[in-house]
Amino acid sequence: ITSLKLLAEPLGINKIEVGVNGGRILFKPKPDIDPMQIITLIQKQPNIYRLDGPDKLRFSLPLNSPEDRIEFVTGLLEKLKG
Repeated sequence: ITSLKLLAEPLGINKIEVGVNGGRILFKPKPDIDPMQIITLIQKQPNIYRLDGPDKLRFSLPLNSPEDRIEFVTGLLEKLKG
């Protein structure tokens, strides 16, 4: 979890919530993420990703184990990092 925080902080991510059926990422007012990274995620996988207001990215997919959740969020943060 500490490694996720270290990846999230420089990107301007305020909070990450993850559960069995997905979760969401809450961004700070001015995140350091290229908006095209988020748009590309949504366009390529609209059944998984969607925006929920100007500061939230939701993702919906089964993440049954804690290991699955950590692996998914790590990969997502790497994608957002560019």
